[in-house]
Amino acid sequence: MKETSYIIKNRKGLSKTAYIILAIIVLAAAAIVFFVGNSESCGNGICHAEKGETCKSCPQDCGPCQKVPVCGDGLCTGAENNDNCPADCKPSTLCGDGVCDPSENCQDCFKDCACGSGQYCSPALKACAQRPCGDGKCDSGIGEDCNTCPADCKECKPTPKCADGVCDPSENCLDCPQDCKCAAGEYCSAEEKSCVKPVCGNQKCEIYENSDNCCIDCPCEISYTKCNQETRACENPSTVLGDEEIKKIVAEYYSNKSAQVEDITLKEVFVWDGKTGRKTEVKLAGQDELKFLLVTDAKEVIELPFF
Repeated sequence: MKETSYIIKNRKGLSKTAYIILAIIVLAAAAIVFFVGNSESCGNGICHAEKGETCKSCPQDCGPCQKVPVCGDGLCTGAENNDNCPADCKPSTLCGDGVCDPSENCQDCFKDCACGSGQYCSPALKACAQRPCGDGKCDSGIGEDCNTCPADCKECKPTPKCADGVCDPSENCLDCPQDCKCAAGEYCSAEEKSCVKPVCGNQKCEIYENSDNCCIDCPCEISYTKCNQETRACENPSTVLGDEEIKKIVAEYYSNKSAQVEDITLKEVFVWDGKTGRKTEVKLAGQDELKFLLVTDAKEVIELPFF
C-alpha cells in the first residue's frame, strides 16, 4: 500500500515538471520564430510595417527617421526661412530675386535696386541720385535723352509710319507708295526714289511713253512703220517711186548680174535699217527659190535676208 502511494505522488511531481519544461520549450520556439522571422525580413529592402519594421527598428529598409526642424540648431531645414527662423536662415542676397538687400546697390545689381523716375544710378556713389535735367546739358552717361529729359535733349522726332496717310520727309514713293502717291502722268523712279514726269526725247523709253506718243525714245515696233519726228508717232511710210519704175530698177539690177527676171511682184512699203522702200518678190528664170528685195526711194536695191 505504501509503495503504491509513493508512485502516485511521484507521478504527480513528474507531471508538473513536464508541464513547466513544455511551456519553456513553446515560448522559446515562439521567440525563435519571431526573431528569426524579423531577422530574415529586415534588410531585404522592403519595409514590412505589419512585422513591426520602422525607421528605428529597421532603418536599412524603412530609411532613417526624419528629424523635426528645430529653430536655433544652426540648420535652415524644412519650412524654415528668414521670416520664421532668422537664427538659422540668413536673408537672401541673390541678385535677381526681386529684393534689394542691404549688400546690393543699383551699380552692382540694377535688377533688384532699380532707380525711380527722374533718377539715375551714380557710379561714384553706387546709389540712386536725382537726374540734373534742366541744366542745359544732354548727358547720355546718366541716361538723359529726348524721352527722359526733353528740356536738355530736345523733343524726340516722331517716328514716321508707312500707311498713316502722311508722306513724311523720310518717306518716298518707292518705299511707301501708300503715303507718297504720284500725280497723274507721273511715275515713281526707282533710281531717284521720287515722282517724275516722262520727258520725250531724253533717249529713255519711260513709263507712259510708247511708240505712239514718243517714237523718238520708244522705237516703232512694226517694221513697215516709221517715226514721224514732228508728231513723235509711228506712221505708215510711203514711197515716191511708181510700180513700173520699181520693176525697171529690179530688172536692170539682175541684168547687171547676168540673170534673167521671170516675174516681179510688188509688196508693201517697208522700212529696213532706217531706209524706206518697196518690198519686192522676184522669180528668176531657172531658179525655184524666190528673191526678196527692197527698192528705196533713192533707187537703191537691198537684198533682204527674209521676206
